[in-house]
Amino acid sequence: MTATNHALTGAAIALAVKRPELAIPLAFASHFALDAIPHSGVPPGQFVFKKYFKIVAVDLTIAAILAVALLIIFKDHFWLVFSCMAVAAGPDGIWWFYRKNLEKNDKTGIDPISRFHWWIQWKEFQKGIYIELLWFGLMIFLITQLK
Repeated sequence: MTATNHALTGAAIALAVKRPELAIPLAFASHFALDAIPHSGVPPGQFVFKKYFKIVAVDLTIAAILAVALLIIFKDHFWLVFSCMAVAAGPDGIWWFYRKNLEKNDKTGIDPISRFHWWIQWKEFQKGIYIELLWFGLMIFLITQLK
């Protein structure tokens, strides 16, 4: 899933649960649950970081803008929303270090958690953008209902 969808899911969890000791671990776990859903991406062996970087930059920009908006709107829960958004989106940061492995579809030298993370993303494809857009709309709707 996109960083935007991971972050929005983290925010929704924070606003629904409102207890940091539960919300933060749930937000982290949500990252892996979302990645198990077929979503937008490049199939293994076709990934080229330089081409994909523009998409990542746009995604991170949208996520940052939405994060600022949500943190302003939900200022009473600022730290919980911020923390849950960060831990929900954070696990994808590891791919920066493994980008050469992704380009070669090579899992050697990758830590066990990242191997699991790679394995659960069993279906990434271009038309997965429709699933991403549906999830985005669902999270925006849910967040507006939690206000």
